[in-house]
Amino acid sequence: MVTSSSFYHSLALDCDIISLDLSEKLGFYLKKQNIGEAIGRGITFEISYGKGLTDSSKRRYLLRNAMALAEICKGKNLILSSEAVDYMGHRSPLDAKMMCSLLGIAEKHRDSVVGKNCEAVINKASKETDIERG
Repeated sequence: MVTSSSFYHSLALDCDIISLDLSEKLGFYLKKQNIGEAIGRGITFEISYGKGLTDSSKRRYLLRNAMALAEICKGKNLILSSEAVDYMGHRSPLDAKMMCSLLGIAEKHRDSVVGKNCEAVINKASKETDIERG
């Protein structure tokens, strides 16, 4: 389980994507100021819905936590992924956009959350010069 201190410490790291398991109780509140600063530095937040589709309690936590994160991010630096481990877990882009509507993401940002923001993170990461290859 992620603690509030470890989460807020990760916001200060030099990384591209922060992914939380939103299908479980977080144990802390997402603070708009801290997340806003991370977005300002170019950090992208990932909402993975794969685990949240397995049972009703995980689905409830996923919707609650993802709605809170989506409200803070307002579609900026936010990506939606399936975290699928088999082909049955994959969803179409239209399904993903409909899930964005469940999370309260505005219609004008849904294309970005499902596609454009993902591409932007990959492009940003590929342009960085301090990549270690091992």
